[in-house]
Amino acid sequence: HGSVGIPGIDPDGPEAVVRVLAESGAEVTLAEAADEECIVGDAPPDPADPRRCYATTVDPSFVQPSDRLVLQVDVVGGGRIEGGTLVPAAFELIQPNGDGVCTVATGALDFIWTQSEGTWYYVTSIELSGIAPDLLSLGVRDPADSAIVSAIAVSENDTVVTYPDDFFLDVYSDDLGYTSELNALIGEGMQPHWVASAYITGIDRNYTNWVRGGGFHPSGTIRIPSLRGAGTGVFGSSVVLEHRIAGSASGCP
Repeated sequence: HGSVGIPGIDPDGPEAVVRVLAESGAEVTLAEAADEECIVGDAPPDPADPRRCYATTVDPSFVQPSDRLVLQVDVVGGGRIEGGTLVPAAFELIQPNGDGVCTVATGALDFIWTQSEGTWYYVTSIELSGIAPDLLSLGVRDPADSAIVSAIAVSENDTVVTYPDDFFLDVYSDDLGYTSELNALIGEGMQPHWVASAYITGIDRNYTNWVRGGGFHPSGTIRIPSLRGAGTGVFGSSVVLEHRIAGSASGCP
């Protein structure tokens, strides 16, 4: 959160009170935290960014699938920013091996899951580990031993993706300098000495609209907000499934 153009705000003091309210009546207040707490991925904090990070740790029972949550931001100097989110419903993994926590498999993999009511799109991300020896054999010098690939399914009932055909490299992989070799390796499917952690995330309407926005505009990306009042922004939610995949039985605990 960042306040702009409001006189009297101490640059070193608090500028907002941030609360999340649950349907149960429970409430948590977020405290100002280090910027790293609010950053996803490897991008470093920007010292010139005036926004501040607010975060907290809550009991897992505070948020459940299908809950409705309300965010309230009371700005120092007056005014409130407010909005709500409907957390997507719980869903289950059907394939691979939906009854377990780890699957032994090689080659291509189909990921199939049940629908999550309230989800507007799914992101399936796989962190592959143990890939350095293969990259060395392709002539890559000093490669990383892991990579992240992702696939997007764009509606609530779009519940099937196939690895590797539907997956693309994480954006940060472009900085590695061996994207073509990595793409070629991933295209061969899961290898016997690899281990992978797969995460399937069902994402709500608010965040979908914020990142999808509208068409091209010369001023930049169009954002559709879900917060109103004395400011604007997005309040989104998601539900995550996790599954481990190993190329051999030794990779499954």
